[in-house]
Amino acid sequence: MELLKAFGVDWKLVLANLINFALLVFILYKIGYKPILNFVNDRTKKIEDGIKNAAKSQEALAQAQAQQTQIIEESQKQAQQIINQAKDTASKQANEILEKTKQEAEVLLTKTQSELELQRAQMLKEAKKDITDLVLLTSEKILDKKVDDQTDRDFVNGLVGTLKTTKSA
Repeated sequence: MELLKAFGVDWKLVLANLINFALLVFILYKIGYKPILNFVNDRTKKIEDGIKNAAKSQEALAQAQAQQTQIIEESQKQAQQIINQAKDTASKQANEILEKTKQEAEVLLTKTQSELELQRAQMLKEAKKDITDLVLLTSEKILDKKVDDQTDRDFVNGLVGTLKTTKSA
């Protein structure tokens, strides 16, 4: 102790300083260190949660983008199917219209041909009648007499038959 006295150190004062220092460390630990440590821990936890949330958000974004791409692809496939169906329907309708038009044209052609044949037959009948009347008139003038209808018809039919054979030869 004398050594301490030689240097001018008072042990009572050192002991009081040590007690004061220990008391100050205890108070700072209770009042300052724990709240700061809690604040740092809370801040660390918030940062970790933020990082986790950012990772989850990135994952959700990637899933949403993949889902968006899938929806777009499905929509394009459906649109292509609708277009193909519309083309097929239009093609079928065009073929049906074309077939119907062909059938109507054939019916019209057949009808026209039968009408022409009927008109031709009627014209031939009228021509025969006109020729018969002309032959009768000519015969009357040549013979200068009137014959009965049956004889007249037989004579005309004979002349018409002669005209047909000379015309076809």
